Amino acid sequence: GDSHAHVAFPGISEGLEKYGLTTILLANSSCPPFVGSPWGRNKNEKSSCSERINEIISSVQALQKLDSVILFTRGPTYWEGNEPSSLKQNVPSLNKREYFSGLQRTIDTLKTRNANLFYVTENPELRFEARSCLPRPFNFDSTQKCDQALDLVLARQGDYRNELSLLKGVKVLDANEAFCNEDDICFAVNSKNQLLYADDDHLSVIGSEWQFNKIIKPIYEKKFVR
Repeated sequence: GDSHAHVAFPGISEGLEKYGLTTILLANSSCPPFVGSPWGRNKNEKSSCSERINEIISSVQALQKLDSVILFTRGPTYWEGNEPSSLKQNVPSLNKREYFSGLQRTIDTLKTRNANLFYVTENPELRFEARSCLPRPFNFDSTQKCDQALDLVLARQGDYRNELSLLKGVKVLDANEAFCNEDDICFAVNSKNQLLYADDDHLSVIGSEWQFNKIIKPIYEKKFVR
C-alpha cells in the first residue's frame, strides 16, 4: 500500500506472529500500488511511482509461500486534493477512475497467486489534528471532544465506498467498524485516553493494534483457531 500500510503494519505484524505467520511490508508513501495508474503531479513523479509499483508487484509474485495480501491506501484525498482537517486545496494527482481501475488491476494481478486478498478502507479522517486531544496543563475546556459524527465521515467517503463495493476478487474490511461506535460516533482516543491517530488520518502504533484486533484478527482466529 501507501503510507497507510506503513502505519497499519506494527499491529498486523505483531498480531499475525501469534498465528505463526511472518508479515512483510511492501509500501511507498503517496504512491499506492495501482497497476497502470501511477500517482504523480508531473511526468517524473509518475515514472518514479510506476517503477515502485512494479517493484512491489514483482516482490509479491516472487514470494514462495503467500497466505494473504492486505491492501491499504488513502481514499478521496487522491482525487479531491484536500483533507477535512485543512482548508488547503491541492491539485489532485490521481483521478477517481484511475484510482479504482488501477486498484482492480492490482487485485486481478495478485489473484494469480491464489492468496486471500483484503482491502482495508480509508480510516475515518479527522477534522482536527490528533495531538489536540492530548490533555494540557491549565486547559480547562471541557467542551473539547476528540470525536466526530459518522455522518460526516460517510459524506466524505460516499462515492469511495460505492466504488469499493463494485470491486471483484477482494474482501473489503471496513475501518469505520474499528473506529466508530454504535452511537455513530468516530473517535480518536480509546478508553484509556490513548491516541489512536498520529495526525488527522494516519494511525498511531496503538491505533494499528486497535485496528488489527477489531477487523483483521477475527479473520485469522476463524482460520487458525479450532
